[in-house]
Amino acid sequence: MKSFPALLFLILCLSCFTVHAQDGRLPAPVSVTIDSYKSIQELPQPSWVIKEGDTPLSIQDILNGDIKDGEVLKVRPDEKVIKHFEKYWFPIEFKSQVDLHNWLLHVENFPYSGFGWNNNFSEIQSYGVQDGSLISSGITGYFVPASKRDFKSRHTQSLLNLNLSSGSTLTLWVHISKNYLITSSFPQLTIYDPFVAFPGLPLGGDGSFWLGIFLVTWILSLVIYLYLRDRTSMWFVIFVTALFVDTLSNIPTDPLTSLLYPENPVNGLYVGLGTSVLMMVFLLQFARVFIDLPIKYRKLDKVMYPSVWFFLFSHIVLFYLFFYYKNSDFTTVFMIIYGITFLGSGIIYVFLKDSLSKIIGLALLLFVIPNLIPLPFGENYIIVGLLLTVTIGVGYRIKMLFQERIHAEKEKKELLLHQNTLLEKQVADRTAELSNSLTDLKATQSQLVQQEKLASLGQLTAGIAHEIKNPLNFVNNFSEVSIEIIGETLEEFEKREERDETLIRENLEDIKSNLQKVHEHGSRANGIVTSMLQHSRGGSGQKEPTDLNALIQEYVNLSFHGMRAGKNPIDVEIILDLDPEVKEVSLVKEDFTRVVINLCNNAFDAMREKVLKTQDTRHKTQDGDSGNVRYNPKLMVSTMLEKGRVRISLEDNGPGIPDDIKDKILQPFFTTKKGTEGTGLGLSITHDIVKAHGGELEIESYVNKGTKFIINLSK
Repeated sequence: MKSFPALLFLILCLSCFTVHAQDGRLPAPVSVTIDSYKSIQELPQPSWVIKEGDTPLSIQDILNGDIKDGEVLKVRPDEKVIKHFEKYWFPIEFKSQVDLHNWLLHVENFPYSGFGWNNNFSEIQSYGVQDGSLISSGITGYFVPASKRDFKSRHTQSLLNLNLSSGSTLTLWVHISKNYLITSSFPQLTIYDPFVAFPGLPLGGDGSFWLGIFLVTWILSLVIYLYLRDRTSMWFVIFVTALFVDTLSNIPTDPLTSLLYPENPVNGLYVGLGTSVLMMVFLLQFARVFIDLPIKYRKLDKVMYPSVWFFLFSHIVLFYLFFYYKNSDFTTVFMIIYGITFLGSGIIYVFLKDSLSKIIGLALLLFVIPNLIPLPFGENYIIVGLLLTVTIGVGYRIKMLFQERIHAEKEKKELLLHQNTLLEKQVADRTAELSNSLTDLKATQSQLVQQEKLASLGQLTAGIAHEIKNPLNFVNNFSEVSIEIIGETLEEFEKREERDETLIRENLEDIKSNLQKVHEHGSRANGIVTSMLQHSRGGSGQKEPTDLNALIQEYVNLSFHGMRAGKNPIDVEIILDLDPEVKEVSLVKEDFTRVVINLCNNAFDAMREKVLKTQDTRHKTQDGDSGNVRYNPKLMVSTMLEKGRVRISLEDNGPGIPDDIKDKILQPFFTTKKGTEGTGLGLSITHDIVKAHGGELEIESYVNKGTKFIINLSK
């Protein structure tokens, strides 16, 4: 009962206070006397504020003493009274004994530094009241576009104009709309002369120092990535970049907002929050890759990898709910997820075996502990400690990579030395094998060349046998006739008185003529045999003046008769167009005869192939009857003297040479004949003989039209 009077007295006092507020009688404002031109003057903190209710208040309402559903709250020094989305008013009474023109009022809710450039107040409005009348107003704040701020600067969000005349009294009402993200202490107020104390640069002092550290670290991380080009250094660059942008978005000068979107400063809030979350995600991802978690600890990575994605998406959802419902409880959930993720990851990594995981675990703990436990030093020191720890870890990993590379290079050199030794041995063995193979190849080649010569000689012999048969027939026939004439002549001699001298003389003339024919054809046979012997023995190998037309005519005929005497003879029309101006050409006769024979034999074989194909092909005639296509094989051989050079051409109307083998037909051992029908040396030897004579062998061929071999020789 003794305490009841005291309680009743307190209730009456509060009732009186409320009544005074409702009747327009508000408590007296804090009074400040300005009696000097001191460039910086700190103002006392107001002892009370009007907390605005759901109904907005205007300066006119305040002047009329009508605070509607608002309430007057007392403020103790350093008391945290500003909650999320609260709006409040407070007055300051200035009694000036000097003229203060174009001075500035600075409203700051960070720990006082003398010149603050940023604050967490969404909007700050000032109203100058003199003798109960509104004479001035101003606006600034974090969410106020730069062009609308009272002090027109892109870099400041907390300055208001202040003008005082000597001997005047001015009541300045300040209306603050609090940023809904952060709860902080009551604003600290300062006035100063900008021409004396206003800083010239928006960024300086410690801010430049910390940004310099971040910039150096970012450049170092980029150089490391450009050198290593691996996933770890890539994620390190991404993490440091996000951390750098996050730092720029949260330092007092906030250069991103002032440079990129001064008229939409709320974007700075979104950028800062977004880069903060991305920076944390990149740090977690960098930690996974840094210690090779997917390779060394696969089971653990199955838990850590999803946690990174959960951290990202959960914060996206939380930010959306936070901005939509504007409820600070979502920040509590954010801090819980953030603390559990980083604290758990850091502890897990610290207890892993390898040193790299311990370093990154320590970095994660350095990142999260200062945000959970108050520490006596600033946040910048923690972030720099984090950067140094991670950078040391990256440097240690680079050292390990260099050691691994040196070890790998050493193993590579040893392996290369072993392989070189083995290769040298294999080369020696293979060289010996190739030497033996080359010897065998030369022997085989000699045998094949000899076989080619024998085959050519066989064809030549068949032609010669066929050719020599004609003069032998003449010799036999003239011999038989001569024998009959001699018998008639002897019978006539026995008729001593009746013999006919004229008949005897005619018979003797006939015998003489027959003997001349026998001698002529015998000489022809002897020449053929001599040529055959020269071809088989190879001759002297010396060039001699040779009647080229006669040689070509003779050996074309011999080749033709050889074909006719062999297997599968065909009828070939041979057309000779020999230029009489060619005359003698310096040749190795025995070798060049093989050129003529080989080219003729090649043409005969090609035309025989076309004859066989034509016999099996049926075509419709114009009358609708079916019959065989007529094909007449032709071989055209010509010589021509042209500009001091002899041109020899052998052209057939055979099937021609396909394009895919044109470049191969002059190669040794290449043949299109089946089985053992050819050795593939005929055209190769022909080409070599022509080159040995200083000539050129050209080939013109068209499929289904024929082939022309052209030999150009110097006369």
